[in-house]
Amino acid sequence: MTEEVVKNWGETAQALGWHPLEFFGCNPDPYAGRLDRDGLIKSLFGFKDSAEVVAVHADHVALRTGRDILHYRAFGPRGQVYLWDAYAPKGGP
Repeated sequence: MTEEVVKNWGETAQALGWHPLEFFGCNPDPYAGRLDRDGLIKSLFGFKDSAEVVAVHADHVALRTGRDILHYRAFGPRGQVYLWDAYAPKGGP
């Protein structure tokens, strides 16, 4: 799913001014339940059934979930970190 979104919509999102954290970001503690800091990719995993990106606009993404169209609104990077950093194994004592 992630690869498909980036492949099909990444260039459009970049051209429209989306920040990478709006797609790949999450709260520094990904288990804290801060949905307001989840980027599009993490939000897509929250749907029980699959969600499909059908359009990327300057201020929102249109998602198809079954027969419904939902609008994911990005608010710019606000304290997020990249998913791969948040879920990376923590080392040390």
